[in-house]
Amino acid sequence: MGLYGSSVSVATCEKKNSHLSSLLIIVTGLIIGALVDAEIDNYLIKKIMTMKWAQGKPWALTFLLIFGPYVLAFFITNVIVAMFLFPIYGRIFKAVGYEAGDRYVLHVYIGALFSMVCASFTFPFIKSPLIYGSLVEGYMGSLWTNVEYMLTVTPFILCMCAGYVFLMRLLRCDASKIIELDMDVLGIQETISVHQKAVLYAMYAYIIGCLIISFGGLGSNEFAELLNLIGVYGWGIIIAVAMMTIKVGGKRLMTIKDAANKGLNWDVIFLVAVSTTIASALTTGDTGVGELMALILVPLLGELSTYTFMIVLATILILLVNFTNGVAIRMVSLTICGALVAAGMKLNGPAVGAMILLISNLAILLPSSSLFGAFLHTADLVTPEAIYRNVCISLLYFIVCFVVIYVPLCIIVY
Repeated sequence: MGLYGSSVSVATCEKKNSHLSSLLIIVTGLIIGALVDAEIDNYLIKKIMTMKWAQGKPWALTFLLIFGPYVLAFFITNVIVAMFLFPIYGRIFKAVGYEAGDRYVLHVYIGALFSMVCASFTFPFIKSPLIYGSLVEGYMGSLWTNVEYMLTVTPFILCMCAGYVFLMRLLRCDASKIIELDMDVLGIQETISVHQKAVLYAMYAYIIGCLIISFGGLGSNEFAELLNLIGVYGWGIIIAVAMMTIKVGGKRLMTIKDAANKGLNWDVIFLVAVSTTIASALTTGDTGVGELMALILVPLLGELSTYTFMIVLATILILLVNFTNGVAIRMVSLTICGALVAAGMKLNGPAVGAMILLISNLAILLPSSSLFGAFLHTADLVTPEAIYRNVCISLLYFIVCFVVIYVPLCIIVY
């Protein structure tokens, strides 16, 4: 089944799924909050950047500078990672002799930002897909399964982030100076306590358990039935309860108050809740919004082929989010696609919805586009001229990866 697969009925999110998703958002936020509260970010960056296989190899070190933030942002909020890492990167670049406007410096920052953003979308049972999944379902009328998501979005993200080093080599960025990197001069902690290790292991257990449940539940044996009975929701609760109960080093792995303060973004949760309600109302047949949009857009988009529709939509979105505001474009795009579905267009809602969520977060060209755009413009040794000259290349790279990797995977999997 391709992009234009079986028709999707338009309805509001089922109450059961909505309640379960809200519960998992809270549980996952608490687990992440416990990680942040344990203050293990310094240790993680030290371990990542001092891997022996990369020492003395400039492009291997470059890969760690770009992919390291992905690993960190997978465990910690990407905004926190950016605020923590970019000053360190600035000190590193200055220490090894890079100057303002250097192409290598800029592309490391851009690659790191791509990695930080994409880390939040790697798995459907944690972070952004979990938070915004109900929004996609509200507009599109259907949502991806965990396996569908991990067979399409996950490999696309991993290939795009890891492959950014090859783009830098193609652009002839000078990585020779980075070989002089010495993390010891930065004064970052080298070890963590037993308590911090236990918190980190609990996060590992949560992620690995969710992966086993998602794929193991596809079978038809008793073990698969047990996994489906537990579900990622139940597993998240088990891990959270265990962390609140177990003491290591005289301290519980999780305290509700501290974890909630540092892991739950209530502004985002309430925004998604309100947006989902509005989405459900707008896409019902009684409002007339769907019919109006369909009257305008179906003649323009309805006859496009699978590849063409995805490519056109992705190209338009990547331009709009970088010149306007990613949050606004996300809502408008979902509204339009929801209207097309409501009008009877055979659109693969989960595939398109995941694409919209990911692209709407890749706004880095202007400081007004997003918080990450502001981070890039204020980073050490970065100049506006270098940004405007090179960011378009990076966005083109994203589109190429999208066409070559994501769209074919969607056609195969859905």
